[in-house]
Amino acid sequence: MSTEIAIDTFVRINDQIFMVLNGHYANDGGESCMVTQNSFGNDVFIICADYQFYPSGGNGYLRIHQFDIPKNRINVQTYSPWLDTYMTGSSSQFTLDIDFDSRFDFNAGSFAGGDGSPANPYQVGTREQLEYVNHGLTKNYILIIDIDLAGKIYKTALMAIDTYSSTLDFVGGAFTGSFDGNGYSIKNLTIAGVGNYNHGLFGRIDGGTVTDLGVENVSISGGVRYAGGIAATTKNANISGCHVTGTISSGPYVGGLVGDTDATNSTNSYAIVTVASSGWAVGGAVGRLTTTSTITDSYSKSTINCSSDNNQNTRVGGLVGDMIGHAVVERCFSDSNVEGYRSVGGLVGNYSWGYIYDSYALGSVHGEEEVGGLVGAFWAATAHNDSYAAVEVTADSNLYVGGYMGRVGSDYGNYDISGCFWDTQISGQTYPASDRDGNYIEPIGVTGTATDQMNTQSTFTDAGWDYAIVWAQCVGEYPGFRWDESYLLNADFNGDCNVNMSDLKILAGKWLGAGIGDIDNNGVVNFEDFAIMAIEWLDE
Repeated sequence: MSTEIAIDTFVRINDQIFMVLNGHYANDGGESCMVTQNSFGNDVFIICADYQFYPSGGNGYLRIHQFDIPKNRINVQTYSPWLDTYMTGSSSQFTLDIDFDSRFDFNAGSFAGGDGSPANPYQVGTREQLEYVNHGLTKNYILIIDIDLAGKIYKTALMAIDTYSSTLDFVGGAFTGSFDGNGYSIKNLTIAGVGNYNHGLFGRIDGGTVTDLGVENVSISGGVRYAGGIAATTKNANISGCHVTGTISSGPYVGGLVGDTDATNSTNSYAIVTVASSGWAVGGAVGRLTTTSTITDSYSKSTINCSSDNNQNTRVGGLVGDMIGHAVVERCFSDSNVEGYRSVGGLVGNYSWGYIYDSYALGSVHGEEEVGGLVGAFWAATAHNDSYAAVEVTADSNLYVGGYMGRVGSDYGNYDISGCFWDTQISGQTYPASDRDGNYIEPIGVTGTATDQMNTQSTFTDAGWDYAIVWAQCVGEYPGFRWDESYLLNADFNGDCNVNMSDLKILAGKWLGAGIGDIDNNGVVNFEDFAIMAIEWLDE
């Protein structure tokens, strides 16, 4: 077994190991000392000493490690009792700093309360307790306060770490429990792991759930592949009510929330991030959305830049980079600036065997080819309904470019497209899409309109859009979502972008009932909801 494999598969995942002594090292005079970090964020000293190539089989040199507990240090010396001589070079005589009390207090990560069950989750309130989640990846947790990780630099994910950095496959324990952010945030998480895989708050979530959690001012860099603010990769997972802000950079499969999803449901979440990659499958929220994964009622307001080293199919999108395997995007939007080489879209970069419903894109997209306002490249049998793009679209080659879709990869008659629009003025594009040969086409179900028509509700209601439940539209603005609190006031029940007598009539009609009018979601329309309406009265 090589030293690298031993460290990645054994040393890193056993927190009680703080120092590794090695021989058979012929470089640098047979001596070296390096410091790595284990899966729990603690330092591990890797020390090599090999003198067998010295005269007389090593001149009897041996290492002395003196543990100076009061001064929190380990003094290392190299001595030959045969020669009665010390070697005094910097690689032979040195000091290792270590806080013995904190390093070996394995109860430091004990939680603030709870027993880890679904009914009584472990309470997490410190950095040490957060790191200690690695000792129980199947358990249930709840955050009880914001946790600030400023000043701490991790080389791997904070929880559910990929313990073997030299393979595409995840090696280690995935998180399978539940983590309730409880409305709190983890702030200033910094991961700088050059050459590693699976960077994020969680390295991998498999069957687990993360809810109501913020990851704010995150900084992730140096990864080879897979990175996301919440998780690098997920499978059979659920993410709800989460948000991420900060900067994330990696190789392929990188997103503001999750790098790569497999059969994962994400909802009511958002990312406001700067994402950079030299690979592919890069999105403001999700890098790759695949295998029946869904993302609903979510958004990205991000800057995404994918600079491929070999001008490849970068698949870059404002919300999702690559969308395949019957994945679903529904009631989502992106207001982002997106740049890549090929398959660049305002909402989704590459789109095959999937479904986009009731979604939209704003912002700008730029690439070499296959560049579209909503979708960059559009392949295979899909459904696509009631969506729009008002995006500035530019391409260096002007090949496979459209105001709505960049390239339709096969006969568009195979697709279910209806009720879709693009802004011809903002996009600068006369045609919605190009076919597989680069010819401009006008697919049935996609209509180009001027900005003033896009800002008129009847344009969309005439096409059958649902303004009772899904959409709202303020006068002189593009359509937005009823769930988007930044677009619509809580008490604006009729979606006309102000709170007035029309909304009061709706509230009165639902009095002591449920559903619309129940602003505080307590199950009944009552004076608490009326009080919220009073605060918003006549606001716009």
